Amino acid sequence: NNLTFNVTYGTGGGTLRICGTGLSVQNVNNNAGQSNIGIQVTANSSVQFASLNFNNKNQSLTNYGTTTMVNNMAMAGDFTNYGTLITNGDYNINSPNRENAIHLNYGTIRVGSTMNVNAESTMKNEGKIYIQRDLAVNGRGYLENRCLIEVKEVFSNNNLVDNYGYIQVGSRTQFNGNTDYNQYTGAMLLTKDFHHNGRVEGKNGSSLIKTTAETRINGGARVRGFIQYCDQNGVETNNGSFTMGAALGCDLYIAKTDCNTEGNGTPTCPDADNDGVCDADDCFPNDATKAYCNTVPTGTLAFEDNWPWTGDYDMNDLLMEYDYRIITNKDNKVVRVEGNFKLRATGGANQNGFAIEFPVLRGSVTNVTGGTLEAGQPNAVVILF
Repeated sequence: NNLTFNVTYGTGGGTLRICGTGLSVQNVNNNAGQSNIGIQVTANSSVQFASLNFNNKNQSLTNYGTTTMVNNMAMAGDFTNYGTLITNGDYNINSPNRENAIHLNYGTIRVGSTMNVNAESTMKNEGKIYIQRDLAVNGRGYLENRCLIEVKEVFSNNNLVDNYGYIQVGSRTQFNGNTDYNQYTGAMLLTKDFHHNGRVEGKNGSSLIKTTAETRINGGARVRGFIQYCDQNGVETNNGSFTMGAALGCDLYIAKTDCNTEGNGTPTCPDADNDGVCDADDCFPNDATKAYCNTVPTGTLAFEDNWPWTGDYDMNDLLMEYDYRIITNKDNKVVRVEGNFKLRATGGANQNGFAIEFPVLRGSVTNVTGGTLEAGQPNAVVILF
């Protein structure tokens, strides 16, 4: 804790694992050539980098804690964020030599200036991104949003954006010529001004683009598919086309969620918890964090503790009957798992135990009852006995 240090990579490469709080990396010297090098910031750790020049595809960063870039963040390698990343300057995703840098966000990213998703690079967001200035998707860059992106000033698309969640823009959204913007069921884009020269398409089910000030849809621009376009003070310029179900209007109901705090309209069916799922289809009509119940039929697990010893094929050392109810929210993401277990037989001479490993990180599981969450495991392992 509370250390300041430099890092040097040699020609053999390797991974630096950072554990501690109040850490400060002044300089990272990369002499590894084409060797794979990486940095992993562990959970509950906090570190700041004065500079980080990872300019090759073979250089990666994974963050489970809190990482701060004192100035800009520029990476040509892969980045995965499960914790909190803060950049005081720009956030640039670069891909030299047309190698696709992939950045994945499952946590929170806060950008002090502008985020640039540059040519041949990818940003996939399943968490929350807050940008103090502009967001630009450039060249052959690709942006996929499944939760929240908040842009204080300008959002410009120069290639391809897929929006499954909520994007909020404080000033102007600009889709330039020969660009594609796709919105999927329940998604929403809220912006002050909207200047459109490209292609917008609603996919799978209804979604909403909402403008609070000026609309400028220029000649050659198109809006088509399952999408509603809402300009609260009327469309100022419309020289494009609305086809294949796209229409002007402001009444589409979009539920408020943890990703979309704005929402739109009112539900067309009773929805007591306002989660976008009709009460008739909602297992938990008064709890917005839960919606659907998915049952797994009863099954039986049979174990042999000396397997595969050929004299021990009777599978009778432990027999466990089980069934599950998996509860998901309105986005069909798992929020709770209920399991019932019945010990039907024990025939082994050894003292055996029973536990279940779930394919999720241990830190993402809370409120375990009826069992013990095992320590020291990367995934969630629940010990019953």
